[in-house]
Amino acid sequence: MRRSLILVALAALSAPVAAAQERVIDADKVFALLDKFYAIPAVDRSLLAVRYTIVRDGKPAVGLHAFLVLGAKRTPILVSPEGKVLRLPTAAELAAHAQVAIDAPPAVKFSTRLSIDTDIAPAPEVNAALCAQAIGQANAAVRRAAGVMAMLAPKVKAVTFVGAGSGVAVLTDGTSQPLPLINGAPAYDPDAIKAARTIRLARTPSLISLE
Repeated sequence: MRRSLILVALAALSAPVAAAQERVIDADKVFALLDKFYAIPAVDRSLLAVRYTIVRDGKPAVGLHAFLVLGAKRTPILVSPEGKVLRLPTAAELAAHAQVAIDAPPAVKFSTRLSIDTDIAPAPEVNAALCAQAIGQANAAVRRAAGVMAMLAPKVKAVTFVGAGSGVAVLTDGTSQPLPLINGAPAYDPDAIKAARTIRLARTPSLISLE
């Protein structure tokens, strides 16, 4: 994902092997900080989405066979071709001490990468106020998760529209201002572009992310 907000750069997944080809890890270690995200009141994270990418030997884990284990129940963990987990454990599952079982040889090294993106629906035109609100929610979430280390935590400054090509911010007076590019994606920084009403893009983005 574009640089996005990386809270956990690489969290190693290591645990004793439960069977010849299976290792079992506590879900709260695989999905580090997810419980802290759930602890934030829903209204204060309404525009945010946490995403986890599973990495194997430094690359997205393609074709991974993994399960969320809770008692006798085993639920497949679906992973996209980019290694992103498509269904995260719920707050209740984490509280019940769910585990993750990964079918892989012991020598294979796994890690997880956590990012925070927006939950704003991709569209050719996006409300600028929603973007600014998402940035505010993300920064508040980071401060809360970082605790006493909040001063050292990275600050989100902009929203990026991945795959949109180009775009402009339409201001309240009807004029427009081109959006700069960050890693090839048009980016909107509310502090840099004042009085924006709408973000108008060349095409619908695949993802509205955070920088």
